[in-house]
Amino acid sequence: MNGTMNITRRQLEALHQVERDMASATTVSELSKDRQIMHAILNSVDPQRHMSRIDLIIAFEQGDLDDDAVIELFQSLIDDGTVWHLQGSYGRMARSLIESGYCHPARDSQGSDQS
Repeated sequence: MNGTMNITRRQLEALHQVERDMASATTVSELSKDRQIMHAILNSVDPQRHMSRIDLIIAFEQGDLDDDAVIELFQSLIDDGTVWHLQGSYGRMARSLIESGYCHPARDSQGSDQS
């Protein structure tokens, strides 16, 4: 796998809608339903790669990841560009991790930084 994610505009828009729904969820049942929808969307893009990623994002949101796991998660989100399509706090965190040297910018196919 080359680290790129083939996602359609429709899938990206659906992910953004689920993200908004998850942010406004008031019950565990609503959050669980939104999580299942997000799993389905990501699995349609690349089932083997994204199934555990959504679990990692949820664990990050809940504060359940140690520092090494957070860095690994953000590096993977940076590598395939996903981080720049999530809510703004993810992009700001990624930029901060890059600037502080914990993560590195994604590289294009010619080896140049994409940031």
